[in-house]
Amino acid sequence: MKRCLISAYAQKDNMKVKAPTQEMVTIRKMADTIHKWSDQIKDKLEASQDKLADKLDEGADKVKEKVGGYLGGGAAAVAGFMADAASTVVDKTTDVAASVTGFMLEKGLLGVASGLDAAIAAIDTPFETVGKDIFKKKNEIIKCYCDIIDGEKCKIAEPQNAVRGADPWGEAEYKACQADLCVRTMQKQCTETMQVEMHKVVQEEINKHVVTSVWDTLIKTYNSCILELNKIADQYEILKGLERDPIKLDIGTYVVNQVIIEFYILMMQQEMEIRKEPTKFSQKTEMPELFHLLFSGTPGYKEFTISHYANMKRRLGGVPSDA
Repeated sequence: MKRCLISAYAQKDNMKVKAPTQEMVTIRKMADTIHKWSDQIKDKLEASQDKLADKLDEGADKVKEKVGGYLGGGAAAVAGFMADAASTVVDKTTDVAASVTGFMLEKGLLGVASGLDAAIAAIDTPFETVGKDIFKKKNEIIKCYCDIIDGEKCKIAEPQNAVRGADPWGEAEYKACQADLCVRTMQKQCTETMQVEMHKVVQEEINKHVVTSVWDTLIKTYNSCILELNKIADQYEILKGLERDPIKLDIGTYVVNQVIIEFYILMMQQEMEIRKEPTKFSQKTEMPELFHLLFSGTPGYKEFTISHYANMKRRLGGVPSDA
């Protein structure tokens, strides 16, 4: 597992963390829905232009002048001003008042959706780089993993199963064994410990990383959008059912968990390579004369002797291992 760790760290730049899937689906769906509603309102207005052309154009121009900065201030501000603008600036006919209100609502929704679009567009690149960026502390991270591997949580009850699969743990069983079973077993036993210990090592880097500020901006934008739209959702038929809850997510915890998963995949890939040609790695381990025998299926598990055990860490020429 330590051999997999060191080789995996050399591949750390291949880690790509994805933005939170469930939350991003919710946010993207909301932006798409708002765009759809905005388009529907616009279509309805355009369909009635022949009937209301002169009054609507005149009224809309006056409303835009009157509203001024309100159009960029969010849907709630626009909605709060609608009744006033429609009654005091345009003719008091029902059709015209409704049309101008629709015009303002469409513009307000479009502004909200555009704000979400911009925040969404800024997300992907920071998440793609955050894994390799926060893994810059090489010594601290490798030590963190080594301590976990050497710790009680990582002691494997049936190590022969992890190395060779099933009883009687011979060549056939080794060939049939899952190629990532050692790392998989480690991860199953140690994930919770990794989450705690890795958080301590990389939290400072996460705090400084652009992904944190970009995510915070997106969530703030989305939650603000939800807050504003919730205030007016019951006033317009087209917005019925829009009400949503704000999103809450600890981005530091999320990133640590995703990086652990990404690094696990890298370690898993390294175990597969080691199993293909274990002799290439023996001299880089703490058991240079035994490692490749364990990871080969020959000799059989019950054919190992006390001599193998006694010489487990012996190195040819008496040179101690530096692994």
